[in-house]
Amino acid sequence: MIQSRHWLIFGAIFIVAGVLYNVFSRNETSTPTFFGPKTQKVFDYSMKNIIQREFNAEGKLQSQLQAKQLIHYPETDEANLELPQFKFNKGNTLWSLQADRALYNESQQQLKLLENVTVDSQTQSTQSTHLKTTELTLNILTKQAFSPYPVHIFNDKWSIEGVGLNINLEKQSIEILERVYSSNDIQNH
Repeated sequence: MIQSRHWLIFGAIFIVAGVLYNVFSRNETSTPTFFGPKTQKVFDYSMKNIIQREFNAEGKLQSQLQAKQLIHYPETDEANLELPQFKFNKGNTLWSLQADRALYNESQQQLKLLENVTVDSQTQSTQSTHLKTTELTLNILTKQAFSPYPVHIFNDKWSIEGVGLNINLEKQSIEILERVYSSNDIQNH
């Protein structure tokens, strides 16, 4: 009976010593194994002042993606972009989409513009239209964009507000999906 009590005490001391060693030998950024692996993203490269251009068969610039900084994450095949701007020429219209930041999914060719998103459409006849929203997802291959958020479209003669948005840059069309309100009062843009 006494020997089994000694083994019990010895086992308890061994377990306590192991726990104390594990607690004090861990560095501060490691995750205990019983919580599972750490889910922090690790980037593999970054670039500053990037420009990606696409030319048509005649050698004319068709589209351009640029950003102040790009940080790429290989696990998700995504890149964070700082101050991104996407420009697209179609006929006599230049489209410019920009935001404070964006997520670029390279395999899906999707650019998700985030925070202070603006879209400008400028024709050669100097007719300029502006659009503002909080988030916009652009498929770079199809040149189509979508936003489920409130949107404000305006120029120097009219203003339109609504919720939800489809843009087709190839067809040069903008569609507001719901709760549309239009005004000729152009004082507050």
